Amino acid sequence: MAAILGPLMIDVREVAAMCGVSPATIKRMTAAGKFPAPTKLRRRTLWNRGAVEAWIAKETAALAV
Repeated sequence: MAAILGPLMIDVREVAAMCGVSPATIKRMTAAGKFPAPTKLRRRTLWNRGAVEAWIAKETAALAV
């Protein structure tokens, strides 16, 4: 069984830190459809950590080509 290294759902500040951009950039990229869509939980907007990590891996691989 895989170990969980952190929360499965993360907020925009954590997403931005993982991606090395500002929270405003994450919001713009999401609105433009260039970033995984978040999930609304009551008043909170959260991203799936796995989806963000997959997006980062895809973007990193695209830069390496």
